Amino acid sequence: MSPVSRFLNNLTLRPQGFTLVVAGFLPIFAIVTMFPVVASMIQHFSADPHAAAKVPLMVTAPGLGTGVPARESNRRLNSRLRIVNPNHRLD
Repeated sequence: MSPVSRFLNNLTLRPQGFTLVVAGFLPIFAIVTMFPVVASMIQHFSADPHAAAKVPLMVTAPGLGTGVPARESNRRLNSRLRIVNPNHRLD
């Protein structure tokens, strides 16, 4: 059995793991889904002089909303693990 098959078989036994994996892809799906309509959205909000900058920022917001907290939680986890083992580095 390949390592990928073993991973997927074990993953189905852990619904929390599956949920985390799927939740990690949601921001990517949001960005990919919204990308084709960015020009239309800029045109729709043309009354706002900064629409050309705000709309792309709005499209990247889901990714930032996941990435920034993940980095912070990784940093906190690292600091807790160093208390137990000062030589430990997670990232």
